[in-house]
Amino acid sequence: KLKARSAGLGGANLWCFSDGLWNVVEYGEGSRELWIKNIVCAIISCCLGKDSKVRNKGFFRICQGMCAKEACFAAEMFPYLIFSLLDADPREASKEKSASAR
Repeated sequence: KLKARSAGLGGANLWCFSDGLWNVVEYGEGSRELWIKNIVCAIISCCLGKDSKVRNKGFFRICQGMCAKEACFAAEMFPYLIFSLLDADPREASKEKSASAR
């Protein structure tokens, strides 16, 4: 559902990075709830895949369904999701990749 909705906002393959998804004005009057649900689900889908080094990615992936249904839950999850993404240490990821290449 999210992919189909955001494809109309200007994203084909990179739907989660399209400008329309990030712009609440694109959703129209009074649709903050739809915007927060879509943005949180898009961040989880795009940034917390198998290769992600975010500590709690499993937790966020489990919560994704609830975020898609409840705007207040998605709004509460948003700051924790952003903090987890910012807290992920890219140096650790590169160390693990070089160690597995040996």
